[in-house]
Amino acid sequence: MARPVDEEKHEAVVLAAFEALRARGVVGVSMAEIASDLGMGRSALYWYFKGLPELFEHVLEIVLERQGIAIANAVAEVEHPLDALAAWMRATVGFYRADPDLLAVLLQLWATARPGSKDETLATFRERFAPLFEGAVAELQRGVAQGQVAACDAAAVVDLCAATLDGALVHGLVRGIDAAALVEAFVTAVLEPLRRDGAAQVEEAAQVEEAVQVRAAVDISRRSVEKKPDWMSWD
Repeated sequence: MARPVDEEKHEAVVLAAFEALRARGVVGVSMAEIASDLGMGRSALYWYFKGLPELFEHVLEIVLERQGIAIANAVAEVEHPLDALAAWMRATVGFYRADPDLLAVLLQLWATARPGSKDETLATFRERFAPLFEGAVAELQRGVAQGQVAACDAAAVVDLCAATLDGALVHGLVRGIDAAALVEAFVTAVLEPLRRDGAAQVEEAAQVEEAVQVRAAVDISRRSVEKKPDWMSWD
């Protein structure tokens, strides 16, 4: 009969193995070496995961869950949908900045994944972040309906945020660019122009009100000309 899985211990072992792997490097490391670093037998380690590809799958689940929590905490108290998108992007950059080599090791582990598992990994990503994307699109659409956000394709804006964020992280890793600075530039150049509240909303409302008043004055003037009093008639 299989032993029941102690989830907390399982996660602790997976993360400890991941740290041992990071210290040794992904290429050429063996399960025996990782087991030695953890002070356990190789057979015991194999009970938790069967090899590096499975270790990656377990670590990915843990990392994505923690990343999701970081994002949820960042946007929890944010009311404006554009500010929420910016908070999501900043929180993600901050999450990986707090552990500078995490993304690089994850990518290396993904390269070692078992045949056919890359599609499963992508499915994991989509499943994990689907609620985030769907929620962001819904909030942006709400912002458009309430006049907080300019008319736009909400899904396309959210996709653009995600693509920019992913590109910033990867180029930060490969080229050493400042991912946080790139995100701020994106927020300034793309998200902020969509904002329709505060001073901009007041100004637009004032312009609309002025146009309404001008039109009303013109209508009154036209009606007064069309309906001249009898005493103004030459007949």
